Amino acid sequence: MNITAVLTGLLLGAFCVSAESVGADKITPVELRCEYLQNPLGIDAVQPRLSWQLESDTRGQKQTAYRILVASSAEKLKQGQGDLWDTGKIQSSQTSQLAYSGKALTSQTQCFWKVMAWDVDGTPSDWSESAHWTMGLLSPADWKAEWIGFDKGTPEKEQKPDITITKAVYGAEDKPEKRVDVTEKVQAQIAAGNYKVGASNALVGEDPAPGEKKVLLLDFIAYGKVKQVKVREGKRTILTSGKYADGRVQSFLPAPHLRKDFKLNGSVARATLYVTAQGFAEMHLNGKRVGDEYFMPGWTDYRQRIYYRTYDVTSMLESGDNSIGAILGDGWFRGNIASKGQNQYGKRIRVRAQLQIDYADGRSELVVSDLSWKAAFGPILESDMQAGETYDARKEMPGWDRSGFDASNWSAVNAGSALKEEPLIQAYPGVPVRKTQELPTVKLSEPQPGKFVFDLGQNFSGWIRLRVNGEAGEKIVMRFGEMLNADGTVYTENLRSARATDTYICKGGGEEVWEPHFTFHGFRYVEMTGLNRKPNLETVTGIVVHSDAPMTSSFECSNPMLNQLHRNIVWGQRSNYLDVPTDCPQRDERMGWTGDTQVFIRSGSYHQNVSAFFTKWMVDLMDTQNGAGTFGSQAPVFYGHGSPGWADAGVICPWTIFYIYGDVRMIAQHYDQMARFIEYCRSKGLKGPGDVGFGDWLAIGSQSPKELISAAYFSYSTSLMVEIADALGKTEDAGNYRQLLAAIKAEFQSSFVQADGTIDGHSQTAYCMAICFDLLSDEQREQAAAHLVERVKAKEYHLSVGFLGVNILLPALTEIGRSDLAYRLIQNKTYPSWGYSIEQGATTIWERWNSYTKKDGFGPVKMNSFNHYAYGSCSEWMFRSMLGIDTDGAGYRKIRMKPEFGKSVPWAKGHYDSIHGRIGSVWKWNDGMFEWAVTIPPNTTATVYMPENAASLTESGNPIAKANGVKFLRTEKGRAVYELQSGHYYFKTK
Repeated sequence: MNITAVLTGLLLGAFCVSAESVGADKITPVELRCEYLQNPLGIDAVQPRLSWQLESDTRGQKQTAYRILVASSAEKLKQGQGDLWDTGKIQSSQTSQLAYSGKALTSQTQCFWKVMAWDVDGTPSDWSESAHWTMGLLSPADWKAEWIGFDKGTPEKEQKPDITITKAVYGAEDKPEKRVDVTEKVQAQIAAGNYKVGASNALVGEDPAPGEKKVLLLDFIAYGKVKQVKVREGKRTILTSGKYADGRVQSFLPAPHLRKDFKLNGSVARATLYVTAQGFAEMHLNGKRVGDEYFMPGWTDYRQRIYYRTYDVTSMLESGDNSIGAILGDGWFRGNIASKGQNQYGKRIRVRAQLQIDYADGRSELVVSDLSWKAAFGPILESDMQAGETYDARKEMPGWDRSGFDASNWSAVNAGSALKEEPLIQAYPGVPVRKTQELPTVKLSEPQPGKFVFDLGQNFSGWIRLRVNGEAGEKIVMRFGEMLNADGTVYTENLRSARATDTYICKGGGEEVWEPHFTFHGFRYVEMTGLNRKPNLETVTGIVVHSDAPMTSSFECSNPMLNQLHRNIVWGQRSNYLDVPTDCPQRDERMGWTGDTQVFIRSGSYHQNVSAFFTKWMVDLMDTQNGAGTFGSQAPVFYGHGSPGWADAGVICPWTIFYIYGDVRMIAQHYDQMARFIEYCRSKGLKGPGDVGFGDWLAIGSQSPKELISAAYFSYSTSLMVEIADALGKTEDAGNYRQLLAAIKAEFQSSFVQADGTIDGHSQTAYCMAICFDLLSDEQREQAAAHLVERVKAKEYHLSVGFLGVNILLPALTEIGRSDLAYRLIQNKTYPSWGYSIEQGATTIWERWNSYTKKDGFGPVKMNSFNHYAYGSCSEWMFRSMLGIDTDGAGYRKIRMKPEFGKSVPWAKGHYDSIHGRIGSVWKWNDGMFEWAVTIPPNTTATVYMPENAASLTESGNPIAKANGVKFLRTEKGRAVYELQSGHYYFKTK
């Protein structure tokens, strides 16, 4: 890449305005949002927050006043009538988090709005383009629909693990002559459906080797593969080859189709569909699918709350006869969750749908889910998030979702909730899961006769579009995986109990195109069998699916490996931000692990606008808080509470959203629960929960004491509570937290820091925590800095951190003035390093530093994901310290631009779209000359740090002292520091 050309292009474009006077052009309000969303429907925030950005080509522009109009109709808004709210001219620079304060909003109210802004010179802008939102069903009494489903005669399909015992002996470990053949006994146990096999004398009826160490040696075939297992006396194993969790029998339900015909009695002005489900619901209206969202209504702890979605279906209705329908899927409600298996919330699935029809003459009518609906099973024989989907196209029912369809053979529906107690029904506050991209097949192979492998070139989450021309009854089986075995077949051992298999049965008669409805996979490769002819590249297209949070950034530099690293990190985030921030999208886990989430959230906020995504998940997280006051290790939670660094997400994540978006409501809404968590930690002592939890998970070559990690995170969470209390004006609380923080730090220093500054564990992670969490005295900090550098050198300039150290390693090195080491670490290509997986062909971030090597093959199958974003939390440093883009205080009203420069990286460029607009940074070193192009959005200012000893600094060709919008502040450690007003700038040194 020619960076000179890039800089020149920027200068000839937007940056050429830099010589203009400050504050010459008026501003334009754009990007209107309500609750972070563009024109949201059916919200239940009665004081929704409004925001906008400003556009201007002139430096120093800012808003000095605004006026908002909110009207009950588009026509009234067009006429300038704010019958719901007219703020008048408000003297304020605020453009985000403005709470609606007009007339009280009631269920289904339509709100149309626009804004005008006054610039730095007091000149008003034109009115913005109009935007809108609608209110949802604010009271339980607004719901008239019933929960309905189809239970009677449900032909559940049971599937048992395919296990055959070939030989089993029990006895002395080192003396074959003291072993007894127990093959028949173990075979009988497996045949009876018990796949948990234990090693004990009960297998023989007596002790075959008194006083000897005994083992059970098993030879068996699992799913066609020969296996051997040794089980020591007193232990047991589950003979499932990772295909079925805990050896349990799985039962799968076909997807019910529900329908109802209805007739319109006049001209329709507005039609709104409200839908929720216990399971998944795909709604249909007059032969068309409603909406472009998937996995509706999202994953929550359904026992506490279930969300609903709102759709404007006015254009989908037809005069006269109409038909509404729904297809139901197991989803998270009934389907497999992690290794827990099925039925975690309920055994039946339900939908609740309410169509509000408002006629032009003022009448209203409801079409609701009730006992008048009819039901039948169709082509989806089974559909599970982990197991996959089986679809028999011969069972399709053409026209089932259109009026006039003959449903005389359909059955009555079942009514009533699948839950014992009714949870809260609330409007979905997040961003929906959507298709966002298609990936073509890049390579097609046939490693074995009749077994075809499609390579989509990228690991991702989603499914495929199948395009075939087969015979009726032709059964096509598709297995999904992230890697290939040595023989070219798809590697699936790391999927554990996730079957990850789709099956399509052709109907015949021409080309057939199919996509699944209620499943997704994490994969790059598709292995296909059952075809009666050879496929081509067009047979399979990858469909990328994730929560559709807007992308907000770019990154590129002179090192191609770092560019690939950035791409891998973003793909990992897109793959795992799927309604909840999961750990991995492929195996039988896919859970919202809180530790992974909190170490990555700052990086994630650079790549996407995650404000609404985390608004939703933060409620999930708060719902995990137990009676003791601690948070779950996942949200929704299934595997315990209270692990330090995991439970702390309950403070760290809300604070981060506040810090990035200026979201005071976030921390106010969850303040009491965060305070309860701090009290829980305090109740355990000044070290917090103590020697418990996961520690620095998957750290390589070092161990950090869990008690130290507990104390460090207790301190960090408490320090954030100081900031949170201050931001909310809780002065007394802030003072109390400051006192607690001081006590925790003193305890940390006395318990874990030695006289020479050595910290217990003597690990990179321990020193990074002590430095980044500000746990040390000035003298100890200098000592810790030296020890951290020594620990890096001791590892031959490689990292040795796990999940809790990876996000603070590079920042800690930068903080102690050793960005040179940070650059060296992030550019390493040998094990262990970020570059190592890229050298092995990675297209996403891996769970382990050595999940796979070309030399040794695959790592441990029990914990070996190839799409695990936690180690990608180095991206925060890439944006904050390489590009130099960071917020200076909450919400990016003030921006801090302090790039760190590495000799081995002569240029870097990128941007971040903050809540106030785009921040850009493009810098280059060439023969001692430095160039830096900077963009600061309107209504903000920035503090920028020039390189050390920058001589003859100019801006847009003029001496820096004469530059418009630039003010010298100070010199700091050899770096000249300036304040910039908004605008485009081009700095250069000779």
